[in-house]
Formats: sequence, C-alpha cells, structure tokens
Amino acid sequence: MPPRQSATTKHQQDTARPVKPPLSCHQCRRLKRRCDRQYPCCTLCHQRRVACDYPHQRKERARRGDRQTPGEVSLSTKSQSARNIIADAKLLSPSSRLGRENAHYQLSELDELDLLAASFLDPDHFILAQLETKKKDVGITKMVADLVGSVSDIQATAQVFFETIHVWMPIVSKQQFQQQLLQRLAFQRAELFVLVLAMKLCSSRVTVAKSMLYRTTKQFYFDIESSGRFSVQTLQAAILIAIYELGHGIYPAAIISVANCARIGTLIGIDKSLSSWDLMSRVPWIELEEHRRVWWAIIILDRFMNLCYPKRYLVTRDPDPESYLPVNDDDWDSGLSKPEHAVTLRLSSQVHIGRFARFAHAVPLFSQALSRSGEEPHNTAQLRRTILSLINLGETEGVTNRVLFCTLNAVSYIAVFVLDSPSSRLDTEDNGRPREEFVSPETISALQHAVKVMTRESFESIVHDCEKLSPFLLHMLYKALVACFRMKQNPPAGLDVALNIHSLKIALERFRSRWLVAGTYLLLAKRQEVFSLIESP
Repeated sequence: MPPRQSATTKHQQDTARPVKPPLSCHQCRRLKRRCDRQYPCCTLCHQRRVACDYPHQRKERARRGDRQTPGEVSLSTKSQSARNIIADAKLLSPSSRLGRENAHYQLSELDELDLLAASFLDPDHFILAQLETKKKDVGITKMVADLVGSVSDIQATAQVFFETIHVWMPIVSKQQFQQQLLQRLAFQRAELFVLVLAMKLCSSRVTVAKSMLYRTTKQFYFDIESSGRFSVQTLQAAILIAIYELGHGIYPAAIISVANCARIGTLIGIDKSLSSWDLMSRVPWIELEEHRRVWWAIIILDRFMNLCYPKRYLVTRDPDPESYLPVNDDDWDSGLSKPEHAVTLRLSSQVHIGRFARFAHAVPLFSQALSRSGEEPHNTAQLRRTILSLINLGETEGVTNRVLFCTLNAVSYIAVFVLDSPSSRLDTEDNGRPREEFVSPETISALQHAVKVMTRESFESIVHDCEKLSPFLLHMLYKALVACFRMKQNPPAGLDVALNIHSLKIALERFRSRWLVAGTYLLLAKRQEVFSLIESP
C-alpha cells in the first residue's frame, strides 16, 4: 500500500500542474471553434502558430495580450510561457506571414465581407480572381406555395400561358420549361416559383389591378431580386410583371419595371446574346435563342412605353444591323430550330421570318419615330410610308391572323399616330394653320385599316377569346380615337368619323374585361371628346 501523501506534498504537485483557464481563448471564440483551453497556448492556436490569449471574464471583447497570467502557475510554466512568446514573435515575423497557414488565416478574416455587394463595387477584381458570390436562400412563404400549387398545377398554369401570352410574346421556351421542371424544383425552386406566379398573373383575368396575386408576385420577386439570385427565369418573370402592369394601367410601376428589366439584362449579359456567337461554346443553342428573345422583348417594351409618351428617354440602345433576330416561332417551340436559321437584322427584309422576328425587325423604325416625333409631317412622310409598308409585308407573308395585328401592326399604327400628333410639336410653329390640317394620308390610312379590322367578322372571335389579346392593341385604339376627335370638325372625304368613334369605343369597352387599362382609355377618350366640343367654334 503506497504511503499517504502529506498535505504539503499534494499542494506542491497541484501548484506544478498547469491550470486551465475557465473560458475559451479569443481566437477560438472568434472562429467559433472548440478550445481545449491549454495554457498558455491552446492546441488550435499552437497549430496555426498564432498568439493565444484568454479573456479574464465573460463577454470581454478586448484582447488581453499584456495581462498577467493566473496566480496559480508554477515557475516552470512561466518559463515555458516566455519561451512560447519568443517563438510566437518569430512566427509572426513578416517573412512567416507569407506562409500557407498564415494566408489561410488572413483569408478567414474576410468571412465578414459582403461578397454580393463587393461583386458590384469592384467587378474587375471578381473577374480577375474568378470569384463567385454565394446565392442567398429565399424563403418561400405558405401563400406563395399555395398560389403555385402542385406539379400538376404548375403544368396547368404553363399550358394556359403558352396558349395565350406566349402567342404574341414568345420569350419562354416550351421545351426548356417542360424538360427542366423537376430539376428547377430541386435546385432553382425560388426562380421557378416566381416565373410560374408571373405566368399565372399575366394570363388571368382580374377585376382589380393590384390584386392579391399581383402583390404577392411583386413582393416575392422583390425578395429574389434583393438576394441577388439573378437568372433568365427571374428576368422572364420581371418582363411578364411589366406586361401585366402596362395592361392594367399600373403606373409608374410599369415604366420602372421595364427599366429594371433592362438593367438586370445587362447585369447577367443577356444583351450580348444578339450578336455574340462565341456564347455557343458555353450556352446551348436553345438557351441562347431564349436569351435573345428575352432581350428583344425588353427592347420592344422600352420603345412601346416611350411611344405612349415620346418625351422620355430609352434605357436600351438600338440593335446594330448585324444583330440576330429570333428564329421561326413554331420551329423554336417544337425544338426544330437550328443556329443557322437565325437571320440578321440587315437581311430581315429579304427573307421570310416569323411573327416575333418581324416585330423585332420594326424596332429601328420605332426608334426613328421617337427621335423624329417633333418634326413637321412633310419631313416624316417617308418614315410613315415605310412603317405602313412593313405592315403590308407582314400581311403578304400570311402571318397577320390577328395575332400580328395585336403586336406589330398595333405598335406600327401608334408610331404613325405619334409622328402625326400635334402634341409632339407644341414647341414648333405651325405657320398659323389649324392643328386639324396636320392629319396626314398615312394617319387616315392607318385609321381606316384599324377600324376595318375592328368591324370584320373576325373581331367577334377576338372578343370571344380575349385571353390572347395583346395590351398593345388598346393604346392603338385610344390613339385612333384621339385622331378621330381631331378630324371631327373637318372630316376627310370618304371617312365616317362618327361611325369610327363609335366602333373604337365599343372595341375598348369589350376588351375591358381582359385588360383593365381599356377603362382608363375610355375615360380619357371621353375627356378628349369634351375638350374637342369646348374648343370647337
């Protein structure tokens, strides 16, 4: 049996044994690592070759490099601590900081940097270092999940969208949407949900413009945008939201949304898809074509918003003649289109192209109409005739079928009306002539054509199937009404102005069930009619 130790001997052994500090060291607390609290240097700090110091009490933030050691430390421990301090001083010399371990430590201190903000503040640094920002998660609320529904509900929403909005604004690939549905549900759920909500929003009839569905979709899109999760799907959703806003008269949100789409498109590089064939090595053909269609849609919407009020400025530049137009819509939907089917803007007048491509082909003419809207009618006569010839070209190609009328023809007529509108020439002298004399033959021709289409038998089929109606048509009808009011006192020969006014009002009233902005146009038309009666002698 071993002899019992005396109290003096036991006290000497206890004082010789190092005492563990009660709290973790500063380095382990900052890095949220488990500290074994070895004194004077824990194992982790020793491995990383950094100074190790312990807090004196809880919630103490300051470093305590110059504090004294605890009282119960032996002389051997103190000497060992002195040797460690000398060794740490050598390890922390400038030459040793360049070591791999110390570089890792320095980079670990950058965890607090907001990489998303830094990628915008210094994008060249991110490109040079080939850095990527970590996408933040976006919470999907129960309301969003309930509005999106099940997988079968998503497919039903997509089917309605492709049968209505997609007919005149084909920017979402049917093939991509169907084939990548399950993959997006697993890895891009937030982007998929906001696109489905925007599809549902844009293709449904509403009685209140700022409905619950609109507010939910808008808020969810804002959450995704704030998280920095920019993608083609979120941009497509933003375009559909902008179409909903201009179709239901939600201003100035519609103007801001279109400009926002342009900014996001440039951030993710969609604007380069019109002329960059080198993207083919990194982007499959069907995705490149989808990118082009998205950017063409933004360009068209930007010009349409400015045709409604020509005093604003475009946020997108005009495409150059070598920009590629969208391929044939039917071939793209069926997956039969190929890269060699794409036609440049310079050659678009010489070959047969699809509906959406012909719409994009008219973009330079719309831009000219905006820039020359303040000129006298005799200076813009050739431009008006060119715009009308584009409409005739579409009719000879046999692609009008009321779908092209609601898009290309409608915006083309608006461009003619803008060029002939006296309100765009308020700062110019009219040489004492009354404003009614500024009505050009092209305006009369456009007005007759528009009213003729509205009175055809096919008009009833358009009213019956309003879901396929483009909101562009409504602004054209309003501009035609304003032109009729101007000609009411001095009507041109062969034009029944009163009958045309009546037909255009009926059309707006019937289309009101699809796009609520038609009601606003009707009230504006009544206001214009009252003013024309007051101004008449």
